[in-house]
Amino acid sequence: MSVENGSSTGLRCANHPETVTYLRCSRCGKPICPKCVVQTPVGGRCKECARVRRDPALVVGSRLYLRATAYGLGVALVGGLLWSQVGDVFGLSGLLLILLGYAVGEAVSRGANRKVSRGLMVMAGGFTVLAVVAGRAAVVLTRLPDSVPLDVRLVMALDYGLSGLFTGLFGLLLLVLAVVIATSRVR
Repeated sequence: MSVENGSSTGLRCANHPETVTYLRCSRCGKPICPKCVVQTPVGGRCKECARVRRDPALVVGSRLYLRATAYGLGVALVGGLLWSQVGDVFGLSGLLLILLGYAVGEAVSRGANRKVSRGLMVMAGGFTVLAVVAGRAAVVLTRLPDSVPLDVRLVMALDYGLSGLFTGLFGLLLLVLAVVIATSRVR
């Protein structure tokens, strides 16, 4: 980035003609205003000369999203089932829920080759909540007699799974903590 020497009148920015500027691109010399300047290791440049690209660690393709979904969903469903069956028996439900959040987030992260995106964070948090709902629903499905029609069992299981998310402040706080831990794994 260079400053015009010896001229008391400024130039007009190439992208914002209403803006007076004394700056130029250090590569092509085009007049640029402070809104247009991109700082590079070799000085301020216009956007064209700076060739701004996204960090490759932040670019997640559809194939990686699909793989992260498979990994995260698999761990969430199996982990949710284990959490619901083992957690209450040994009184470790809260600790296992936090570990479940960690496992789901780690699975999503590995599925995406350790890439980082908001979409992956949403997936990890959503799969953690899904794990809790699915785990609680599985408890109902395994304990209801076969004489109850399947559609009634499914509705009751879903109702029990969703109602469990909001039944206690401590449980809700543990779920929020598990979601935060899951999303932190893909940051």
